[in-house]
Order: sequence, then C-alpha cells, then structure tokens
Amino acid sequence: MSTLRFCTIANAVNLPMVAQLSRSLKTHHPEAQLTLALVERQHVNASRRSLLADVDEVLLADEIFGGGFDAWLAGRSAYIAACALKPALLRLLLARDDATGVVQLDPDMDVHARLDDVVPQVAEGAVLITPHLTTPGVPQAGIPQDERNCFRFGTYNLGFIAVGQGASTRAFLDWWDDRVRQLCSTDEPAGPFTDQGWIDLAPGMFEAVRVFRHAGFNLATWDATNRIVTRDARGALRANGEPLVVTHYSGWTRGDHAFALRAIRPVNPIFGELSDAFGVRLTAFEELFGPAPSWSYAESGSS
Repeated sequence: MSTLRFCTIANAVNLPMVAQLSRSLKTHHPEAQLTLALVERQHVNASRRSLLADVDEVLLADEIFGGGFDAWLAGRSAYIAACALKPALLRLLLARDDATGVVQLDPDMDVHARLDDVVPQVAEGAVLITPHLTTPGVPQAGIPQDERNCFRFGTYNLGFIAVGQGASTRAFLDWWDDRVRQLCSTDEPAGPFTDQGWIDLAPGMFEAVRVFRHAGFNLATWDATNRIVTRDARGALRANGEPLVVTHYSGWTRGDHAFALRAIRPVNPIFGELSDAFGVRLTAFEELFGPAPSWSYAESGSS
C-alpha cells in the first residue's frame, strides 16, 4: 500500500497557520502522518502543542539540519531558514522505511480534497513540482508582469513539492540541500530566489523531476486570473475543470494576497470566497494561540 508522509515548516509565529493547514489536511487524509519542522530553539509548550492536535510529530530545525545550524543561521531570517530546511527535511522523512513518498506543504495552504493524484508518479520515484504559471500571462500592453515575475522568483513554486523513492530523487535532494546551504537569499540580484530559484535547473539535471501541471494544485494569486474556480453539480470545487486540491495564500501576513485579490476577485469570485473563509478560520486559530513569542533565534543575531 502506498504511504504518503506530509510535512510543513514554520516558526512559532506561524503556528496558527500550521493548525489550519493540518486540520484541512486531516479532514481529507485522516490517515496522514504530518511532521512539523519547527524553526525554534525549543519545542512549543504543552498548551500550544495541544492546539496542534492534527500534527503528529514536531522536529526542531537543528535536528534536521545537522551540526552547525546556529553558526549557519547567523544573519539569516526565519523565512530563509524555513526555505533552506526543505530538502534536508524531505530527505530525512523519505528515509523512513514506510514512506512511499513525502509531500511538503507550506503552512499558508489549504487542502480541499485528497492528494491521491500524486501517488502514481511518486510511487514511480518522481519528484513533482508545480509551475507558477500553467497558462500564458494576463494579456496587457507589453510582457505580462506575472511572466516577468517568474524571472525574479523562479519558474516553479516550492510551496508544494512531492518526492518519491529512488536514486535520482536522492541525488536531487543532495544537490538541492548543498546549494541552499551555500546560497539561499532574497537579496542576490543575479542569484536564485531562496530555495525555489534553484529548481529552475532541476528538470534538466535530474530524471526524476517532473512538472506537475494539474490546475487544482498550488493555486495562488499569481495564476488565479487563469485558473478559475467553479463548483460542479455536487458542489465539489474545481479549477479549470480539474478537482481543486490545494490553494496557497502566499503573502497573507504581508498583505500581498489581499492586495492581489482586489483584481482577481471579479474574474474568480469563488477563489475570493475561499480566501475569505481561510481568513476566518485563521483568525479563530490566532485567537486560540494568542500573541506569538519572539523568534528564539533572533537572539543569535539573525533577523
């Protein structure tokens, strides 16, 4: 029987998002094992851990990264740390004997249906990545801005990635891990953007890496004017006719999602409704968690 493991990465500030994500995942995958990689020095206290009832395991970042994490992190942000942990976390979980594959979901995501469509390819040892754009950009004078953005932020969005077993996958994860430990930044003018800029190179280098163009996976504002959400006769959500599985509310805390949604809502109103519902659930979890503590690694000079 195919066994998918799931994981996400966050610091204490984003625990309400983790609670929302894990609840939505377990609604559709009650059998799922979900691991949280926590980018903090210590585990959350008992009261906060009780609010993460749908999270099966919490690992600290330095347990995943290995020796020298504190030294590596100096001068880096919690966001960069979360990005750079991704390949090491995937490799660690993939090494567990019962894992056919591992799916990483960013905490600012919402699961609407089972992710069974990834299983056949992951069981073959594939690495599945999703492009920011699955159709040409929004028509306008000149080159569409959403296409230009891909040159800055990468062709693929790594909020979602699924990896299977196999030599090519292991080689990919080793390569990716090595690269992000050396260069993972938002500030390099000619360099890759965080962890995901490196992935532009991956399909050409590694046989296992495949572009997963399912319109219902990793739907976010960058392609929401082209991937229109509808409800079928039974009320099930669909994106361009395919089942809607995972939405991604990237930039939610910075206000970027809300800003982009103003132009998207008139052409994709159900996506706007889903965004509103996500906000209501997230607010409820934020009230339960209360004020977030300061990032524990900030004391070491990280930002």
